[in-house]
Amino acid sequence: MLGISKFASFIFLDLETTGLQQPIEITELSMIAVERKHVLESTKTKVLPRILDKFTSCVQPAKNIECLASSMTGLSNEDLENKKSFDIEFGEMVRSFILRQPQPVCLIAHNGDNFDFKILFLHLQTVGVKLPDSIACSDSLKAFRKQHQQHKDYPNFPNGAAISVVPMLGEIQNAHSAEGDALVLLKLVLHKPDILEYLESGAYRLFCLSQANDKNSSKKEKKALDAETVNQVQDEYLSQLEKEEI
Repeated sequence: MLGISKFASFIFLDLETTGLQQPIEITELSMIAVERKHVLESTKTKVLPRILDKFTSCVQPAKNIECLASSMTGLSNEDLENKKSFDIEFGEMVRSFILRQPQPVCLIAHNGDNFDFKILFLHLQTVGVKLPDSIACSDSLKAFRKQHQQHKDYPNFPNGAAISVVPMLGEIQNAHSAEGDALVLLKLVLHKPDILEYLESGAYRLFCLSQANDKNSSKKEKKALDAETVNQVQDEYLSQLEKEEI
């Protein structure tokens, strides 16, 4: 974990992909950047900050999009046939967007450790784009879990109670679009500002994923994701939107 107690900026990240079968390819990427001070100001009003930097783009994959992924995201190979692939130009655009934000910056994604961070890092690595070692990332799913585990021991915390967050967030627009999901995650943080402490304490350097990727690449064969992991990736994000207890 990092020694940084406060980041200057957060980038809420979400990916849509070809599915869950390896190799997983990105079909859509969205990043929503916001300064820490604007997050703290907006936690009082529960309204999205006026100043948001956004980067959203679709990408043509080299493989077929799985049927389930296509039905969930609304993206098909035909839809993306005129889009460019995730090439070095695209990778440099991603890098430039991240570096334009006030530093230090932390990428935030729901279930990011198991999905978004690894996939994005591998795509950047494949096209030869390297992010500075200072870039950090934090998995919001782990942060919410840790927060829940600690708060459920409080005397006034409704242990075991499922509290809907939909009334807080309003109608969820464009679920399973990369930008829609990234915005929902930002809204969740605005409605639960104490989660920032857990996000920052769980942050780590993105380049640490390089070691994990090297270990995985040294294996003779890749195993398919088991059913439990598949269900987790598909369901955990929307489950968090429906109830706080995860």
